Amino acid sequence: MSATQQRDSTPCQVGPGNDAGGKGRFRRAQTVFIPFRTVFGLMKILSIFSPPHPTAQHLDQDSFQPRQKWRQLLALGLGLLMASSCSQPQNRKPRKPSSNQAAVTHSPSRGGMALPLLESKGMRMLYLGDSMSLGGFGDRLDHLLRIESEISQLHTYLACGVFPLSWTQIPPFAGAKTGCGYCSIVPGYHPLQPQRFDDVHGKPSGNVPSSHPVPKIEHLLQSVQPEVLVLQLGNNFFSCFKDKRSIQEDYHRKYIRSLTTPFLRHLLTASPSLKRIYWITPPQAGSVSWEIQDFVYNEIAYCAADFATLIDSRKLTHYPYKVMDRDQEHFWGGEAEQWAERVHQQILSDLVARPIERQEPLIEICRRNPPRILQGMAAVTQGRPILRVTARLVACTPIPDPSAFPYGEFLVGYRYRILKKHQGEYREREILVMHPSYVKKTVRDLSAYKIGQSYELELVEIDDKSLWAAVNRQDSVGEFDMVPFIQVADEALHPEHAKNR
Repeated sequence: MSATQQRDSTPCQVGPGNDAGGKGRFRRAQTVFIPFRTVFGLMKILSIFSPPHPTAQHLDQDSFQPRQKWRQLLALGLGLLMASSCSQPQNRKPRKPSSNQAAVTHSPSRGGMALPLLESKGMRMLYLGDSMSLGGFGDRLDHLLRIESEISQLHTYLACGVFPLSWTQIPPFAGAKTGCGYCSIVPGYHPLQPQRFDDVHGKPSGNVPSSHPVPKIEHLLQSVQPEVLVLQLGNNFFSCFKDKRSIQEDYHRKYIRSLTTPFLRHLLTASPSLKRIYWITPPQAGSVSWEIQDFVYNEIAYCAADFATLIDSRKLTHYPYKVMDRDQEHFWGGEAEQWAERVHQQILSDLVARPIERQEPLIEICRRNPPRILQGMAAVTQGRPILRVTARLVACTPIPDPSAFPYGEFLVGYRYRILKKHQGEYREREILVMHPSYVKKTVRDLSAYKIGQSYELELVEIDDKSLWAAVNRQDSVGEFDMVPFIQVADEALHPEHAKNR
């Protein structure tokens, strides 16, 4: 390692007396400029004692120039002497950072200045929320979690109008965008000075949010590698109850579970780092009946209570609120901050009672004891190995015309180029995926699949165990020797699957 590299990688203590991102840099800069100020100051002082500017009446030009040069050289020498004394290094041993403080290492930037980068030694946390977090609740909870000494990194993403599935690359949510408010708060160069982006209503005054892509959990799990995931989701489920009072149990149950289960399955099967999930359920609201609020909470619990810690916000809030929107759901001010403080206290108490370092990753726990949502997936796949890839659609077979369609079910072939393999064995660069285009003689909308876009696919091979093995199919894009696959979610669409269960 070169001397320059050693200097750049030297750890720097972060604390009140030595701010790696601010005051320390300014103090170092001042030691560079002191000698120059000294030089010019001494030259001015010496000029006071110098005789007036020579003219022909006092002395000739030749006799003045040697004395003027002599004074300038004297001032320059004194300045250099002081510069050398100021630049002498002090023989102080650097303090080691305490266990409660984040260590910082320096990395050279493009301009050559050493910029501090956080060295992650504590807990990594990811916080995802909907529009309920875009008010005072999200700001307050982010701040309370960020100042905890045991949390080294906190990544916060808040998006208005989202469901759990909106955070995934699963169609039709692969290109999901939010147009009613978005905020991201991610670690900066200093632990308590994060990088923040806001585009919400009224900030600044009169602001109207533009459209923003919803971040995808597939990317966040890889980049953040969180040990703890905090979810504040569920309020948008209220929108599926049209009259805000009636519950159609079969329809609403399928609706909520279809928007929740694939998201949770990905969390439990794709992240080797994730150890704990906290789900903050909706607070009290006046927009829907109490029965609907109970129904939504129970459905979230059905999907997630086997492996996640649910925080029932109805017990932490009280409707009506003093500062409240006309929709009778969103609220701000002191009550929103109190809600955040109570949630923070529950999360903190649980982390103290169950230290995260003593817990196995959820992916390992679920392999030994699959939760309810994974048991259902095992019944669909019937023990067949699962292949999970990120792939780009390159070609698709047109759906046949309904008027000439004599079958109840029909498959069409889509060809994908594999970009990354996450799970399973597959050696080819391209893969053939069969999509059900008709189920019970009803055409399915496959418009969410667009050539050139990338998707994360959870697949099983169509073998003799698959109910789709005997279904008629059309494939105009695959090679004759390509093994056909089908998505796990599509495998469950076969009408016989429900009968077999």
